[in-house]
Amino acid sequence: MKKTLIALAVLAAAGTSFAQVTVSGKLGFSYQKNANAAGGAANHGMQMADGDIGFKAVEDLGGGMSITADTRMKLRGRDTTIDGRDAHLTLVTGVGAFRLAAAETCSKLEDVMSGATSTSTGIDSKFSALDTCSNVDAASYIVPVGPFTGTLSYIEFVPGAGVASTVTAWVVGGTYSSGPLMVSLDHTAYQADKTAGLAVSPTTTVAGFGSYADGGSRTRLVGSYDFGVAKVGAGFQVKNKSAADQYLLSLAVPVGALTFGIDYANRAAQGNPDLDAAAKGAASAVYGVANGDDSRTYLAVGATYALSKTTSFNVTAAQHTGAGANSLTGAKAQYENEYRMRLMKSF
Repeated sequence: MKKTLIALAVLAAAGTSFAQVTVSGKLGFSYQKNANAAGGAANHGMQMADGDIGFKAVEDLGGGMSITADTRMKLRGRDTTIDGRDAHLTLVTGVGAFRLAAAETCSKLEDVMSGATSTSTGIDSKFSALDTCSNVDAASYIVPVGPFTGTLSYIEFVPGAGVASTVTAWVVGGTYSSGPLMVSLDHTAYQADKTAGLAVSPTTTVAGFGSYADGGSRTRLVGSYDFGVAKVGAGFQVKNKSAADQYLLSLAVPVGALTFGIDYANRAAQGNPDLDAAAKGAASAVYGVANGDDSRTYLAVGATYALSKTTSFNVTAAQHTGAGANSLTGAKAQYENEYRMRLMKSF
């Protein structure tokens, strides 16, 4: 009898705890052909490439303070690995919010895409005209003041294979959002160990990676305006040390439950042909481009039909140009167009 009462008490306590947790996610099933480069076979056919599940718990600490734990995992059906995605811990106080995160950060320019396109390869892929995504650890201080939100972040990340040194960065920025207008600007300053080397082979490490990575900077400006009959977006990014500039333009046109969209991105040719092997590696790892890369473009057109507030059907066609082309090595661009039809359910 006592064991039964104890078990019921444990279940009751567990039920109370779980009642405070919000579960959300999405699952998408597609018929698609991925973009292709380097002469390989493009992946095509039926795929489940969109899916994750998240858990959010919010606790009121009293005195105007609260804490939120938010974590997500990749979950894409049968025979796929459940991988960790993003995790955030946010403490809200009377003087602003403090957030700790282990998360994937992608190009800020993606924030003003039309939302009506869905490419199988992804805008942050090796084919893209925009920066690829990075996994980072970050600590941020966030202060909302009316329609303006200011953010100061400290970030740590390992650029890639062969680099033993952690690169750090400070990011300061702000976003103004009021009615149909949104404008966001930020600036990033990179620091690295100047003595750090880059492993260019199993037995050779070239000095100079840290010297090139240290002192790098990036400035990004994005904005959008909703006219009602159409929403336009634009973003621009510049970096120092001869890293390639890039920009994005978007247009979304809603027609009842149907939304048409166009997204276009462009990245200029990449920088200085006189870099040594280590600096070339830093340019690729820290700045997301290989030295000598030709200019790239990305164009996607799509339409999304909202079957409900949480269910949609999307059709997208996209083209990547310039992927793999390099004026220094003589490599030629090899790419294919891609398409995608996807049914998505969010919850």
